[in-house]
Amino acid sequence: MGNAKCDLMDFSFLLLVRIDSRERQENLAAVITYLLTNFNTQIHLIECDSISRINFQIPSEISYDFIKDDNKILHTTRYRNHLIKNCKTTNFFIYDVDVVISKEQIKEAATLIRENKNSLVYPYDGKFFNVSGIFRNLFIKTYAIQILESNVECLTLLFPNSIGAVFGASKSFYIICGLENEHLYGWGPDDKERFQRVAKLEYQIFRTKGLLFHLDHPRGINSHFPPGVVANKNYQEYLRIVTSSRDQLINYINTWNWL
Repeated sequence: MGNAKCDLMDFSFLLLVRIDSRERQENLAAVITYLLTNFNTQIHLIECDSISRINFQIPSEISYDFIKDDNKILHTTRYRNHLIKNCKTTNFFIYDVDVVISKEQIKEAATLIRENKNSLVYPYDGKFFNVSGIFRNLFIKTYAIQILESNVECLTLLFPNSIGAVFGASKSFYIICGLENEHLYGWGPDDKERFQRVAKLEYQIFRTKGLLFHLDHPRGINSHFPPGVVANKNYQEYLRIVTSSRDQLINYINTWNWL
């Protein structure tokens, strides 16, 4: 494919951010540049915070919204749903602002979504590598994923079978699945809940070959489990999903007031 951009005009990359560190700021800028360099697509970014903390000029190609939110804990599932509901394209990728995936993997995932309308697709094989130090610095200066791919042995494998950070689907299909589960609040089991819910509904789940690279950043309050009462409520919600029958789950989803 060379340096030609991949045509993904029927997709939107949906990004959610709260700037809680210098590294997060740098990661966001690098990921935006990487996506714009490699794809002809739609990108919608929302920033949720008490004030806007993005300190660089957001490219004009990006659809950007600021949502004032004074809560310390970010209601991630609610804001992802806001992004999906306002998505103007047939298909989407929810895409964390700290991750990098090859153009070829994204292209393969897009093809899978187009050909399998009722499916959830992960554009990587589950291997989730953390990128820190010199390699992170090189990427945020060059946006060259080849640097990461050729130095995998120097990176830290955080998760061998991750189901987080990035996923794609058609908008209409994901609405049928219930969208993101807003009963889950803060950092928690939303990634595995999503996977289990789609599987329980007996829809197809696909992965592509290839790796995911995570640009390192300090872990703040929204990268850890929330306080005990909230974490317990999240866990009870997850248990409800995984212990329901398919019919019970469908009936439960039909009660969700964000649909």
